[in-house]
Amino acid sequence: MFEQRDDCRICNKPDLVPVVSLGEQCVTGMFVQPDEPDPVRVPLDLVYCPHCMFLQLHHTVNSDLMYASYWYRSGTNQTMRDHLKGITHDVVVRAKLGAGDICIDTGCNDGTLLKSFSVDELVKIGFDPSNAIDDIKPEHGILPVNSYFTADNAKQVLAGRTAKVITSISMFYDLDEPKKFVQDIKQCLDHDGLWIVEMNYTTNMVRDLGYDMIGHEHVAYYTLLSFEKLVKAQGLHVNDVTFNSINGGSIRLFVSRSDQQSEAVAQALAAERQQDLHSVQAFADFGARIDQFRTRLRKLVKQIRGKGQRIAAYGASTRGNTVMQHCGFTRDDIYAALDRNPMKWGMEISGCRIPIISEVEGRANPPEYMMILPYYFLDEFIKREAAYLDAGGKFIVYLPTLRIISKQDGQVIEQVID
Repeated sequence: MFEQRDDCRICNKPDLVPVVSLGEQCVTGMFVQPDEPDPVRVPLDLVYCPHCMFLQLHHTVNSDLMYASYWYRSGTNQTMRDHLKGITHDVVVRAKLGAGDICIDTGCNDGTLLKSFSVDELVKIGFDPSNAIDDIKPEHGILPVNSYFTADNAKQVLAGRTAKVITSISMFYDLDEPKKFVQDIKQCLDHDGLWIVEMNYTTNMVRDLGYDMIGHEHVAYYTLLSFEKLVKAQGLHVNDVTFNSINGGSIRLFVSRSDQQSEAVAQALAAERQQDLHSVQAFADFGARIDQFRTRLRKLVKQIRGKGQRIAAYGASTRGNTVMQHCGFTRDDIYAALDRNPMKWGMEISGCRIPIISEVEGRANPPEYMMILPYYFLDEFIKREAAYLDAGGKFIVYLPTLRIISKQDGQVIEQVID
């Protein structure tokens, strides 16, 4: 079910230092029927390797447990659809993709990224071990492979060829054996091919207190420095890097066999050194700030409930579940979670047993407050729930700053909560 990992996932040395503990939590990202028991509780603890300056989970949950019934769909949210389409535009220009070239997506989910490519006759192959891949249909022009990406699995469909482009979007941090994965990427990539990795950026996580990025699915928390050390040891190089705000702050890395490097890489490495991230103390301080935040959020919820006012969660997200469980919230605090994914309706968020309802049902009897769990889509939610806010409803946005969003005379108002 799960095991404690006492050696570093990059260098395999055993000198891991505990830095952050979010307690034992039901496996995040899992939802249960009302009559089902909660899934297994697993410690959600971060440890730090001082040798390769790498932050990682102390425990690894069996991946089949998490992916057998996987709830996230890339195509659910317009912001994410637009973002993934932007990645494909970037890739086409950088890699000069053309007809007959092969593109592999190593965690393709429902195929939203691969569907977004505008190149005619591009050979598109998607690997994903979860049931999300079932959303890919023949008319999408994608070869779906319902398994984990490995060199052996890829060679079965590549038929002696290699890929011009490989994308690994929001999945590289899920890997318990990242060295092996990088080796497999190298085997399947054209000699002049391009590998694009995008994932949450640990620098942003620490700076913005984005501890909801921590979850059992994400076993690794990379800085540019730790990622560069990993790929360089396998004969690959980070050529360029960009940053964006998706999912609370992400880093996009462009990797190949070429050792050419943009000025942006040097600047990003210098910024990491200036932030002094690569130390035990930096992450221990991060843990202390998390505990202080929990106290403030609990206090706010207690005050609102003490007035007899109701709070619903908005978006039954995996990341929000980390915060809900860490704060110890139950349906007595948050009576329901509104979500637009019909597969979740009627289920409950594990650990806190908050029931999940449709957005339509939630709007029919609106609460005084909605707590925004996927806060990184806040701008979209303000537009989507304009009528709710115009009628006097309020959003609780807990990160990166705890604040309440309301409307006054048609203007959006933010009240920061100390």
